[in-house]
Order: sequence, then C-alpha cells, then structure tokens
Amino acid sequence: MKLEEIVAFVDYTSLNAFETKGSIQDFVNKAKDLSQKGVNVAGVCTYSYYAELLVKELQNSSISSVVVLGGFPHSQISLEMKLAEIDEAVAFSVDEIDIVISHHLVKEKRFDELQNELNLIRKQASSKILKLILETGHFDDLSQLYFISKMACESGFDFLKTSTGKIHEGATPEKFKVMCEAIKEFHATKGKRIGIKASGGIRTETDANQYIQIVRETLGQEHLKPELFRIGASSLLNEL
Repeated sequence: MKLEEIVAFVDYTSLNAFETKGSIQDFVNKAKDLSQKGVNVAGVCTYSYYAELLVKELQNSSISSVVVLGGFPHSQISLEMKLAEIDEAVAFSVDEIDIVISHHLVKEKRFDELQNELNLIRKQASSKILKLILETGHFDDLSQLYFISKMACESGFDFLKTSTGKIHEGATPEKFKVMCEAIKEFHATKGKRIGIKASGGIRTETDANQYIQIVRETLGQEHLKPELFRIGASSLLNEL
C-alpha cells in the first residue's frame, strides 16, 4: 500500500513522558489539519488523563478518540483501579480504550484470575471499542502468546494490540503472525472477527507494509479496514 492509504489505519499517538494540555491540543490540531487536506487517520490516542479534552476536540470529526489506561504501560495497579479508570473514560464518552494485560498474571500462570479480569474489563467498558495490549516483547513462548491471544478473543475484546512502545521490543512480524493465527481460529470456530493492531517500532512505509501483508495472507483482504486493522506508526505522518 502507498503511504496515503496506510494513514487510514493509523492511530495517531502521543504518549510522551511530559505531555501537557497544550501538547495534546497541538497534536490533535495536527490530526485535524491533515484531515482538512483529505488525510484522515483512524484515531488520535493519548493518556486517559486527557480524555475530556480529546473527546471535545474530536467531536465534530470522523477521527476516533482513543485513550490508554489501566496503569499504562506496566499494568501494575489493582483491578479496582483499572475499572475506575474505565468508568471515567466511558463517562467522558471516549470512542476506544487501549489497556495493557496484567503480565504478572501471565508470568505466574494465574490464568483463571486473568480470564476473570479480562471479562470484568470487557463488561466495564460497555460498548466501547476495547483493545488489549499484549506487550509481545515479554513473550518468549509463542504457544503461550497464542493461548493468551485466544483468551482475549473469548473475553470479548475488539482488538489485540502488540505493544505499548515503552519496552525494548515492539512489534515483530513473527509474534504478530501468531496473534493473527489465533484470531483466524477464533473466527473459524465462533464466526466473529477480532481486530488487530501492530504497534511499537514501526517507522517506515516498508515496515507498515510488512504487517499489512501478514494480515492479508493470514486473515484475508476483508480484514484490511480500520474497523479490524490498526497500526501505530505515527512517525509516518511526518512524511505527509
């Protein structure tokens, strides 16, 4: 795909350590300026702290408001706090919520507890588009990554997302394909399509097209629409 086509899948993201209302306002304005030029990103994503501002600024556009929460990027907070953050985001009417998996539960193989948490998160998020960030850089066992991907599908998440972009390893083609295979099996058995997002370290048009090709080959051309495929490659927009 050409760069102008790829942009339609991009969640334009700003998650710097020292964001301010001013920096987020400027970031949203960049997305809106591009939209006026006919270049429309799928969503604008930042911290849930700025949810109210984000929703207000995007309310008359076709761009989705997306927030990360749940103790991002490490998920080291209680389930009660995660649910409270989700409540606040829902109250501000955000369109989409990205939340990091509790990787300590994965590491300790507390899978029943993890399943329960994912189910409660899905319920709390109501009808909002919900993406689970698996942080694939923490998975050395691909069979475990497949298992957790299937668990997320079964818990009702709308998207699986590779990475936070905050650890040494972002998205990799090998692990991304494993996630796609889990989504493919879930669709074959349940008849429901789950979206997928590649993020972390995707900086060039060539990088982006590598993940697009994996989706095309594994999940089919029909999966290549913003409702089912996203990419975290905000730096690509600097070329426009």
